[in-house]
Amino acid sequence: MVSDKNIHVYNEVGQLKSVLLHCPGEEIENIVPDYLRRLLFDEIAYLKQAKREHDQFAQLLRDEGVEVLYLTDLMSEILQAKEVRDRFLREFIKEGRIDTEGLTESLLEYFSGIPDRELIYRCIAGVRKEQLHHIHKKSLGDMIKNAYPFYLDPIPNLYFQRDPFASVGSGITLNVMAADTRNRETLFPKYIFNLNYSS
Repeated sequence: MVSDKNIHVYNEVGQLKSVLLHCPGEEIENIVPDYLRRLLFDEIAYLKQAKREHDQFAQLLRDEGVEVLYLTDLMSEILQAKEVRDRFLREFIKEGRIDTEGLTESLLEYFSGIPDRELIYRCIAGVRKEQLHHIHKKSLGDMIKNAYPFYLDPIPNLYFQRDPFASVGSGITLNVMAADTRNRETLFPKYIFNLNYSS
């Protein structure tokens, strides 16, 4: 959990004490060449190199005495409560522009039974169409054939942690993302900060 529940950020030049990071993962490998623009990328990143550079950056921060926290660690702790996990998944699927009951229920079934940490990785990586073996109660919209390979897009921009939220004074702002493809990013800090700081 976050070790200090007091947010106290009143300038941008003071000593950095804690930082929230996300290490690039499978979402990078799920960037499809034909849909780079949709995911706000100019080119496909090389995952092995991206991870190496991330690890070097995180170690530089630690060497300077900065506490490095990971979004996946915090979210996996939060989702241990079943009611929170269920609420998060429904909100995540809705923000992913899934609007049919059958596909929503099929995605919930796909995510069920997955350990909390793996669940977060899969949410971030995206859900390819071939990963869902069937769709319950197909609507007309579910039956329309579409060449796009994902039901839920990957979230490759998530390592830009300054974009979806910012620490201001003794609280945070949850930011409205300009691009629809980034809307789900704000859900992670929403759950992390609401549940860690509401007590």
